[in-house]
Amino acid sequence: MTTENENPLSPEDQEQVGPNQYWRRRLNHGKPRAYETPEDLMEACVEYFEWCDLNPLFEDKLMAVGGDAVNRNLIKARAPTLQGLTTHLGIHRVTWNKWRTSQPDFADVIAMVDNAMEAIQLEGASAGIFNGQIISRLIGLVDKTESKGVTGLISLDDVENTDSDKLKETLRRILE
Repeated sequence: MTTENENPLSPEDQEQVGPNQYWRRRLNHGKPRAYETPEDLMEACVEYFEWCDLNPLFEDKLMAVGGDAVNRNLIKARAPTLQGLTTHLGIHRVTWNKWRTSQPDFADVIAMVDNAMEAIQLEGASAGIFNGQIISRLIGLVDKTESKGVTGLISLDDVENTDSDKLKETLRRILE
């Protein structure tokens, strides 16, 4: 077995490589892994969470102090996000998502980091630290609402299986 930087061919064989075997001269095949072990990935993720804590956001807010208007920089917590994490790690979000299945040794770390990010975001939104609407979109929470007309619910099946006159009549009843 060859190491990553070791040529798989002996020096004698390297000189005799045929025209369709140039790929064998490569010192490595494919891009090297960004993180060799799950521990390396976890360490880099922890560094991102620490960076979020050490680099808060600032809000410039006009406040009344003793009858005077004063600008203050309010410290705001920085919510860890998948976009921020993958930027910190130097990978694309698609790569992070692919690693869930293509890198089984990283799956536990990815699940743990995703859960930690979601918990921080959800708890921060619940406490009013983060914007609840933005966080609910980030973690996929949705308010479901139903629209009811005067005559009740209309399903798409009803609309698709009716002719245009029936549809017009139904819409007239709803709008009355």
